[in-house]
Formats: sequence, structure tokens, C-alpha cells
Amino acid sequence: MSDGTVPGSRAAAAGRPLRLVAWGLLVAFVDLRVGWFDLLPDVVGWLLVAVGVRRLAAGRAPGPGAPVAYVAALVAAVLSVVDLGLRVLTDGARSDAWSFVAGSGGFALGGEVFSLHAVATVLAVLTLTGVVAGLAERGGDDVATRRWMRLRLVYVCTALPGLAICLLMLLGLGSAAGLVLSSVLVIVGYVVYALVVLRAFRDSRRPWALPGDAVPPPVDGPDATAAADPASITA
Repeated sequence: MSDGTVPGSRAAAAGRPLRLVAWGLLVAFVDLRVGWFDLLPDVVGWLLVAVGVRRLAAGRAPGPGAPVAYVAALVAAVLSVVDLGLRVLTDGARSDAWSFVAGSGGFALGGEVFSLHAVATVLAVLTLTGVVAGLAERGGDDVATRRWMRLRLVYVCTALPGLAICLLMLLGLGSAAGLVLSSVLVIVGYVVYALVVLRAFRDSRRPWALPGDAVPPPVDGPDATAAADPASITA
């Protein structure tokens, strides 16, 4: 009995862009630090995401979300390189390298509360989940479509308000209650992020998740009639 996936091989596995995206998100999320140096640099993860999104959109029209997700992943990669460079310059002494940049202009972005990297991450995940949901819908996979849409909805309801509250706090408009609420929202956002990674791995073998030029063509002729109406075989 088929589960809607494509039988794998080494070639097929190498051509699964959604799996590449999942690995990229995982590398960008996990920190394996020796002192202040991350053994899994975020830039590697975001470049994998960018390549995966590009391959996912190849040969099809996934909508405007795909270019946005691609650019957001590249922006996150660039910010990761800048962050790493500043940590090298400061010998990892600062908890937030962005304050080193913004502080020189009289405005510090505020440590672990808020960063430009977080904005790029949220934008990439939001657009990516929308792109994948759209591909699943066009591929006729209603179950996967609903799952991806639910993930996207929960992420919208947690990540965006969390970032907004952090920004208000940086402007001096926050409170202790706002800090607690933003912390809860960020934690839930991390959980949803992890679920997105797991779902991407799980759905990477679906026909609609293959590169556009690798999707099996629709069946035409008598076989298509038989597939559409199995009862006709025994009639």
C-alpha cells in the first residue's frame, strides 16, 4: 500500500529539496559551542535553506513566497557571517555582537532580546511554510496542506507578537509582564520551528515536494481512466 511517498534511492535522496531545507533549519537552530565558537555555523544552515528553496521552486510556480523565503535565508546567512566576524573581533566577549555595531551609532539593539537575525528567521519560516502548504495543496495532498497551514498559523500567532513585544521593550514601552509574555511566545515559537523541521523531513519524499522537473507527469490514456475509476476494471 502506498503512503504517498516516492521510493527512495541515493539519487532521489540527493534531489529532495525539502530535506535540504530541513537540514538547513536544523543546523541553523542547533548550537554546539566550544567557548563562544559554534561548531555548526548558522551560515551553513541558512545557505542550505536557500539552496533547498531554490530547488523546491525549480520548474514550477510556487508563488511569491518562494523568492521571499530565498532572500530571507540569504539575509540570515549574511547576518550570521557578520555576527561571527564581530565575535571574532571582540573575542566572543559580548553576548550580542549587534550591540557592538548599533551601539556605535547610539542605539543598542539589546542582547538576546531582539536582533535583525531573528527578523530574517521569522520571515524565512513564515514564507517557507506558506510555500510548502501551497505545493501540497496543488499536489492534492489535503492532509499535508492542513498540517502545514496549522504550523504556519501557530507560528504567526507566536513569533510575530513575540518580536513586536521585544521591539516595544527596546523602545522603553515594555514591562515585566511583557517580558514574561514574550518569553512564552518565543518558547512556543521554538517548538513550532522544531515541528516545521520534523514535518519537512517527513514530507520530503512526497511527490509534490520533489523538484519541479522531477515530479512524475500525470497519467494519460486508459491507465488514467482506470486510476480514476477503479470500479471500471471489474465492470
